[in-house]
Amino acid sequence: MDHFSCTLPLIEGEIINNDFNRSTTKLATYPDIYIRREGLIGSTHSIPFGSRYNLDRAILITPQNEPLPKRLARIFFEEGPTEALREAELQTQDQPINYLFRGLNFALCKLKHLNQIFWPYRNNENVNNLSEFVQTRDWQNSPIRCIRWHPNYFKLAVASVDDNIKIYSSDTVTITTLKHGYQKCITSLAWRPLCAGELAVGCNNGIIIWKLDTPGRHTSQYLHLTSINHHPISSLEWNRNGSLLVSVSLSDPNAIIWDVDTNRNIPLKRIGMPCAIAKWSPDNQRLFTSTAGSVFRVWQTSKWTPERWTIPTGAAIQSAVWSPCSNHLLFITTTDTILYSLCFLEEQIYRVAAAAKQSFPIADFKPVQFGQRTIGGLPKSIVWDQTGRFVAVMFKTTSSISVFSTSINRNVLSISPNFNISGDDADEFPSFICFKEKYEKHDDVVLTIGWSTGRIQYFPIR
Repeated sequence: MDHFSCTLPLIEGEIINNDFNRSTTKLATYPDIYIRREGLIGSTHSIPFGSRYNLDRAILITPQNEPLPKRLARIFFEEGPTEALREAELQTQDQPINYLFRGLNFALCKLKHLNQIFWPYRNNENVNNLSEFVQTRDWQNSPIRCIRWHPNYFKLAVASVDDNIKIYSSDTVTITTLKHGYQKCITSLAWRPLCAGELAVGCNNGIIIWKLDTPGRHTSQYLHLTSINHHPISSLEWNRNGSLLVSVSLSDPNAIIWDVDTNRNIPLKRIGMPCAIAKWSPDNQRLFTSTAGSVFRVWQTSKWTPERWTIPTGAAIQSAVWSPCSNHLLFITTTDTILYSLCFLEEQIYRVAAAAKQSFPIADFKPVQFGQRTIGGLPKSIVWDQTGRFVAVMFKTTSSISVFSTSINRNVLSISPNFNISGDDADEFPSFICFKEKYEKHDDVVLTIGWSTGRIQYFPIR
């Protein structure tokens, strides 16, 4: 029995300009957001990723007569063991001790070199492919790096290229700004379900958990979560009830499950390529994790046992999304224009266990010319609304968003083209897309688009 229905190719439908009259829709209460690049003072996007961010240290006044042990300890925590050993070598006059520090420094450099040969993905300075796996197009330069709606409240978090996060809410006119020295190169945001104001931030230095107890107040309450070789964070997400947080890093082959309340974590240990993307299924029964290579896994969370899947060599998972019923997983790869589907019905699981593991192509995004615009191409990100009726696709090189109608009838997935969304001009392209969460009083389907100009648009779909 097939579990999908589709006709290929799938790039068609009219192009709709995004200029909507807000007064004639339900969007009048939505915040007007325009992140202007010229207003991003001190932006870090021009700093090479992976370099040490010592901007705060550069402007600090340090004591001139600081004792050597205290100075070495400070340099160790700020710049790492290599710089601490180099400073100790320069400041030590005793010849035997000087030779000792020089030998330790030499040995440490050799160990780092071997580490880069056998585990090149652990070298943060060479993780140039981080922008490939994050869900933001042109991540290094985009004014908007991430957008996330709260699952239970009308609350929106927007991360910008200057590493600030602004919180917009319907119950206050005050905009809350979250900023911290650890919060560099933001890649992902995740609101904690069933909690009014707890936000997880994935960045270069690990995970920052912000706790916003008072609406509109600039709060300093935060928790910094780190683990060895588990940074930068490329993806993180809470499970449905907010009891567990999963994070993955392009420097670590293990996904980590965090119990934030007890400050404990359990790695899902695997050998191979580092992890890139993690997604809980809506029913909490499965966890999808992909690697920077051709392998991805779907974990059964009841026993934490994985099903291992592979895609053609040379490709990796670009983006993935679960259906609201948790029975279907859609994903795209880094090298082709095909949308794939996996079905996780019980009868399908037993059949897959006895046969070869296989995914099914259900759509083709080959580029098509519509007048002056090109639609389709290599996909960058896919999102699925909570009603299960619409899938939106953002592309790597073209400037329009394609929206498809979907339905699941008796576990058969059907998908068909609906329309395409364009920007205000030919130079404007989408940087980030997501659907607003569905909850009481706000059950309309709204696609949220962060454009390359810094403008955030709310697109209602009926």
